[in-house]
Amino acid sequence: MSGAAPTPCRVEVFLVPPRWDGTIRARRLVVPLDGPPDRTAHCALGRRRALWLHSTSWRWHDNGVVLTYLALLARTPRTGGEPVEISSRDLRSNGQRDPRNPCAGRCPPADALRHGLRHLASLCRRAHETPCRARLPRALRRRLAALTTRSRT
Repeated sequence: MSGAAPTPCRVEVFLVPPRWDGTIRARRLVVPLDGPPDRTAHCALGRRRALWLHSTSWRWHDNGVVLTYLALLARTPRTGGEPVEISSRDLRSNGQRDPRNPCAGRCPPADALRHGLRHLASLCRRAHETPCRARLPRALRRRLAALTTRSRT
């Protein structure tokens, strides 16, 4: 494989507000990978304070790899990135459905956000495996738990 061009890699960070009603209004940042992925995601946040920053998935997109992070923020993000809105009542993804070919098709940003929220909600159900959960405000833990009881994977 000598001489092969490196595969482009990007880091996608969804800025998730600490409160939501029936709609989760997040913002999506996409930056080139510049060093370790966790550091790149932290740098993408700028001065925003994340209560929880977690890598939730990766996918093949536009001939490169996208690493997805969710950042549960202390304050609602007002600027930066593109807005992504989803219903908090239905976190089912609308994209790829073929388990034998997971990289086929496309994955819209809203589906990546839904998947990430399902992932964090699942971690919140397993408190003994997720010590950082204790650092989240109780109201935010309840919101995440409600996502797990109202939504289907």
